[in-house]
Amino acid sequence: MYKLLFKLIFFVTFFFSPTHANETPVLLGWTALESRDGLHFYSQQSQDGALLKFKAKGVLKVKMEKILAVLRNVERTTEWDKDTVIKQTIQDISDLEALTYSETKIPWPFQNRDLVLRNKLHISKEQKVLFVESNSEEHVNYPPRKKRVRAFLRAVLRIRLIDEETTNVEMEVLVDPKGSIPHWVVNIVQRRMPYDFLKSVESYARTSNIEPNAGVMAMAQELRALLADGKDNPAF
Repeated sequence: MYKLLFKLIFFVTFFFSPTHANETPVLLGWTALESRDGLHFYSQQSQDGALLKFKAKGVLKVKMEKILAVLRNVERTTEWDKDTVIKQTIQDISDLEALTYSETKIPWPFQNRDLVLRNKLHISKEQKVLFVESNSEEHVNYPPRKKRVRAFLRAVLRIRLIDEETTNVEMEVLVDPKGSIPHWVVNIVQRRMPYDFLKSVESYARTSNIEPNAGVMAMAQELRALLADGKDNPAF
């Protein structure tokens, strides 16, 4: 098992090294890691002290509404996230909120992880930002399953359009896969999660034919109106 861990660590550290020596801007309260492909990466100690939270911020070269449409279409997640075995809707609460179940591939000899998440989109009129939040919770009809380990996730994605072809994003994520995987291994492997997620969304959204539902489109239009009021737009 330890040979696998060392191979995994080598793969992540080698292939996630920045291709250019970009200087990562200082961010108060966070440790700067590196910059890559228009995104800056940071880490921060979580409250329990063992696991790290990770942050990515920068620009995706795709229209804001296309990003939102891809994220809201639960059942097609497996088309752009190679690590997702299944993702399905438990309950559509509204156009802007849903409970979902998902299973994520984990390399042998570890078991796959699964999650029940409450996903919600909302807007901050003061910050002029759209928020996509995902938080773990339990569900009576989706208890932990055999040969799966129930993980924990807390994530927030802040979104603001720049123009018709580019979108400003900031993602924070904390994942605890639970089980027997050492926390120091989790911290190394999870370091590239925000990059993989955001770049996969960007790549898929560019060519996707998925359209945002009515509620998502209305909220995107509301943000556009806020940004067009001529006042200064606060930073993320």
